[in-house]
Amino acid sequence: MNLFELIQATLAPIVLISAIGLISLSLYNRYGRIHDRIRHLLHDIEALTLAQIPEEVRKRKIDNANNQIEMLFERGKLSKWSLLLMQFSLITSVIDSLLIFMNVIESIELEFVIIAVFGLSVLLILVSAILTAIEISKSMKALSVEIEAVTKS
Repeated sequence: MNLFELIQATLAPIVLISAIGLISLSLYNRYGRIHDRIRHLLHDIEALTLAQIPEEVRKRKIDNANNQIEMLFERGKLSKWSLLLMQFSLITSVIDSLLIFMNVIESIELEFVIIAVFGLSVLLILVSAILTAIEISKSMKALSVEIEAVTKS
């Protein structure tokens, strides 16, 4: 096999690696926003404990913030697993590229392993996407709870 065929054979995992990198960037941003929002709410709770406001208002606002933190924490766990699965997919794509290279250079029969590792990589992306969809769905629920709490005030 010549160099052109080697490059052609390793192209699919390399393209997958690039796609995983772009998707991971978006997931990291979502993950970071969740953490930032939790920290902001914790700061709000701290400020509310010192605020000179009626006790029932304070309790209602703190309860609302705690509910949001709980929902955000659940979303954060989903985002974490989505990111981890995406990174495992990246690792399997790199391994797949190395296996293809070894298959071509050393003439080792690794076709089944190469296909299995590639399939695993795609499966990990699929599960990550499902977790992200669930997290997005939960984000809308959290937003509706927050809107409800503000409009009741």
